[in-house]
Amino acid sequence: MRTLLVVFMLIILSSCSTIKHAVGGAIGGGLTAAFIPEPAAVAAGAAGGVMVTELILPSASPTAIAGQVMAGGPVQGSTASTLHETGGLIKTLGYWWLILFVFLPLFRKNGRNWFKKFGQIHNTVSQADIDARDDEQDVIMKHNESRIAALEEKLLEK
Repeated sequence: MRTLLVVFMLIILSSCSTIKHAVGGAIGGGLTAAFIPEPAAVAAGAAGGVMVTELILPSASPTAIAGQVMAGGPVQGSTASTLHETGGLIKTLGYWWLILFVFLPLFRKNGRNWFKKFGQIHNTVSQADIDARDDEQDVIMKHNESRIAALEEKLLEK
């Protein structure tokens, strides 16, 4: 009963533009998570939910929409406006990803160490080392194959 009341209140309050987009994003992300439980897919579903809510319930008043038409820009709530705003959302999300996962780790010591290791990764292993590991693995695999063959022979004898 409480859940139904909360959903009902969110629907009623969705006329507020901020809550409308939050509700749309939550519903889009939740529906996507039900079918594809991957973070990137859920983020795309949330962005899709925001797009759909903006398309269904435009944020601008009719007077503002008339002004947009007179100015020749895309009308808010139309497909063109939705695509324009979605492009801005994707651009903003890209900048946040860059800040959070690339620039911010540079301020922490372990992040700087990770970047140093990542930058020197091409110098860590030589081709001779790789070939030596391959040869070791080949010897181990041949030994394991001979043991499996011996076990199969024992099973067939019984």
